[in-house]
Amino acid sequence: MAQFSMTPNGMLTQEGETYVVIIAQEDQDNLYKKSLTYLNGIFNAPNHAISGVENKSITVNGFSENAIESKLKRNFAIKYDLRYSITFEFKDQKVKCEINSWTAGPIVPKGNLKSFGTHYGVYNENLDIQDQRAKESIEEYFNWFLSEFELSVLKSDDW
Repeated sequence: MAQFSMTPNGMLTQEGETYVVIIAQEDQDNLYKKSLTYLNGIFNAPNHAISGVENKSITVNGFSENAIESKLKRNFAIKYDLRYSITFEFKDQKVKCEINSWTAGPIVPKGNLKSFGTHYGVYNENLDIQDQRAKESIEEYFNWFLSEFELSVLKSDDW
């Protein structure tokens, strides 16, 4: 699967896309059901995190405690909770995965400490990285999440 990188323009693949596509040997209905089964199994309260249109799309509005690490302030590691939205769209033999949005404590994609007050950007107003650890941590989380999702979709249903 293509990997996401955090850029000043959001989470993008190496090709500059805002989404990745998983190719699978399943029809749309089976891909939807396998995805829904997997996603329901990883959330404590799936009815609050998962919504969708049957056999067409699933949107996950997730929360992960202490998922993102930052080292901006005084070089101490600080962990923040991550809130995010990811949409999965289904067609025969394909699942499109797109990270719609995310927030992690005071961390925002772009901004300056002075201009955002209690918020700061991974990238500053000149588009230079000002929190490398947060950037890496966000990339690692989403790439891990989508990799695990892909493994579950491609896994055989045979016992």
